[in-house]
Amino acid sequence: KEWESQIALAADVPLGPVYWRLSCAQGGTCFRPFIVGDLPEFIESVSNSSLAAADSVKLPVTLNGQINGERDVDYFCFTAFTGDVISCEVLARRLGSPLDPTVAIVDEQGRELAVDRVFMGSDPVLAARINSTGRYFLRVANVSFHGNCSYVYRINLSTLPFVYSAFPAGGRAGTTRDVILFAISGIG
Repeated sequence: KEWESQIALAADVPLGPVYWRLSCAQGGTCFRPFIVGDLPEFIESVSNSSLAAADSVKLPVTLNGQINGERDVDYFCFTAFTGDVISCEVLARRLGSPLDPTVAIVDEQGRELAVDRVFMGSDPVLAARINSTGRYFLRVANVSFHGNCSYVYRINLSTLPFVYSAFPAGGRAGTTRDVILFAISGIG
């Protein structure tokens, strides 16, 4: 059965995953992550399965949704300006979702933009450089045609390059050192 609950987060709660579980007389759930973020949150509408019905969002934003039903596709519309870098970090498998996400940034005609792409585990992260001011769309789907209420995703959509790696990856406490950051920025 499904039920609705509310969670209150303290203003000083650290960013990142917080693990939770439910239990009752018949057993309980495995631990699941709840992600605490610092961007405005948006929950998809159930009617956003085409460019014409896309949910409008303002960047930066964290999108929350699910691929629920066979061949479900979700669209989100946003405005971008010439020279912007649009980065899209998908969290699905890292949340324990069975979703195998496929994402694309498309223009008003539905044509995919060229992107830089890396993966965090099985979750894609992409970045595109915008060549012309206008409306653009993020398209989210599952690799297969399957979906149900457990096929959830969380997407951080912003105008900042995505840093996916650093070298060296660590250092000795109390010391200072130079670090090289590797980022995707939509320019190859």
